[in-house]
Amino acid sequence: MVQLLSAAAIIILFTELYLFLTRKSIFQTVWSKIAFYLASTGVMALLLHTLLYGRRESGLIFQGIWYYVYLLVLSAGMAFLFIIPLLYFPVRDRMRAAEGRESTMSFLFYELFPVLLLFHTMLALSRKAQILRNEWIVPIPKTLSFVHISDLHIGANTPDDFLDNWKKKLQNLPPLLFISGDIVNRGHAHMDRAITFLQRIRPIFSLGLYAVRGNHDADGPSDLYFSRMQKTGVTFLRNEHILRKDLNVAVAGLDYPPRSVRRHERAEWLREAATVALSGIPEKYPVILLLHDPYYTPMLDLGNRRNVFILSGHTHGGSVCWRDLLGRERSPMDSKIQYRAGAYEVSGARLYVNRGLGDWFPYRFGCPNEITVHTIEAKNV
Repeated sequence: MVQLLSAAAIIILFTELYLFLTRKSIFQTVWSKIAFYLASTGVMALLLHTLLYGRRESGLIFQGIWYYVYLLVLSAGMAFLFIIPLLYFPVRDRMRAAEGRESTMSFLFYELFPVLLLFHTMLALSRKAQILRNEWIVPIPKTLSFVHISDLHIGANTPDDFLDNWKKKLQNLPPLLFISGDIVNRGHAHMDRAITFLQRIRPIFSLGLYAVRGNHDADGPSDLYFSRMQKTGVTFLRNEHILRKDLNVAVAGLDYPPRSVRRHERAEWLREAATVALSGIPEKYPVILLLHDPYYTPMLDLGNRRNVFILSGHTHGGSVCWRDLLGRERSPMDSKIQYRAGAYEVSGARLYVNRGLGDWFPYRFGCPNEITVHTIEAKNV
């Protein structure tokens, strides 16, 4: 299927290139031209749909079509904002030299369509999850590897094939998983799908699966959320810790502040929650602390603890990223988000901000969805 669609896409692209370079038309009417380009758009969408989602289950294609319509509209906006101004003068000259409705359609299809297709492809492929690896070398007696995901946002923008793909990627990774919030999108509307997904991946992680809530998870009654999530076998940490003596580590988690806590009160609420969660942990144990929003990391009272590893998410990596000339990742959100993505050292603790596995708003550019494999590498103590 993929090979046939790829061949069709190549033929279409070469046809478009030929028509553009020669200024010729192989169509007798404008409507035949429109039909050709609509068909070519369909082929491109099906090709990308197959590459992104794999097999197409019954009914899923309709989700895919609406997703690509959305991407095309978004791409059109980006094209007119960034690309069309650069092409303004040559386009203006050609449009003045040309006449009639046929020339207008030629402009739209010959010059605008390839730009839309380019952005459409880049935006769609940016939603494919990558497995990244992070390593900390610290004075602890035992090496530990584990998986970290965040911001699944299981909801209307999460086709079933996305969930299948996530499950496949999570296999054959270390059997210990941490989720730093936002499992569901916008309250409890898609709770059943989230529960089913967690139940499917639970057997993969024989050493345990731990999670905390994020702001989207907290957008609804807490008691209902936790009572329903009991079916998953996931351990949700609510300002508490668990000693894993078999792994020589303490696992702690901070719940997201309830809606009754105002924005300016969240820092103090989380500071007190961290004090409660960390109390009673022997100093010799490294601590893996789950905190959804990394913004509050400097405000936590960690005492004099060494080897605290904070796993966060929430930022989605800024959603829009690029590489500068030195290969460093940049984002327009760098000036607004202090801890946007990746590893940091904050107040003596080691922080890692995951870019998120899903999206509440299905748009990323150069900032792929992420599954992180962490290794806390032991050195002589």
